[in-house]
Amino acid sequence: MATLYILLNSAVLFLYWLMIATVTIRILLKRRPVTSVLTWLLIIYIIPLVDVIAYLAFGELHLGKRQVIKAMNMWPSVEIWLEKLKQSKHIFCKSNSRVAEPLFELCEKRQGIEGIKGNKIQLLTNYQDALNTIIRDINSAYYNIEMVFYIWQDGGLVDEVTEALINAAKRGVKCGIMIDSAGSWSFFHSHQPKKCLKPE
Repeated sequence: MATLYILLNSAVLFLYWLMIATVTIRILLKRRPVTSVLTWLLIIYIIPLVDVIAYLAFGELHLGKRQVIKAMNMWPSVEIWLEKLKQSKHIFCKSNSRVAEPLFELCEKRQGIEGIKGNKIQLLTNYQDALNTIIRDINSAYYNIEMVFYIWQDGGLVDEVTEALINAAKRGVKCGIMIDSAGSWSFFHSHQPKKCLKPE
């Protein structure tokens, strides 16, 4: 009986440390900010079992099978579009500024296309300036607006951006917005998407 107890105790202890080691390696491989990594590791070693469950439940973004399938289904059409884009040689820059060079190198490595002419980069150091600039650009658009956002939540200047887009669509500007469903969950569960799709 004593031998069985020792074996069970050793097995539980082994599984416990295996679980801690697995989650620790998983956290380190995610390439998070140092402060985030240290916080999760500290909590795991202080209250291990509870925090391991908390980390697996909330510490990682689980997109789900449907989103993964959607992304996989989208890729062939994106690949065709990129191939067509590559054939338009006249739109690509042969030389870029020293500031833009690393950005266009990243694009070329990731997507296989060089830098496209007609782009302008402006560094805005706070969100008010960024959103006010976006509103100004939307209001001055004549033909086409294409925007991509990771996080989009109602309130403040964001509502003004939404109104500016709706007004642009009303005056005949073709508007396209890509918003990440994980980073903008609250937006998709509000009244705003319907308002944007069918402006009054």
